[in-house]
Amino acid sequence: MLKGQRFYMKTATLGIDSNDGQRVPVVIPKHAIVELVSETFNSRMTDVTWEGQPRMMFVEDLRDHGKEVTDFR
Repeated sequence: MLKGQRFYMKTATLGIDSNDGQRVPVVIPKHAIVELVSETFNSRMTDVTWEGQPRMMFVEDLRDHGKEVTDFR
């Protein structure tokens, strides 16, 4: 997965908020668009933004519950 790729979430999916140094689970809702902010090579988690906020997500969740979008921002 490459920096800048965007994914449309087909189902609600777990994300992690770690802004204050604590990891807090958050729900990324169905129909949300997330964008990768770091490249992913053989990693279990990746950094994304959702609604302008940094989050972490499992790569497997992006693959299983997301669909890459390229036609709108």
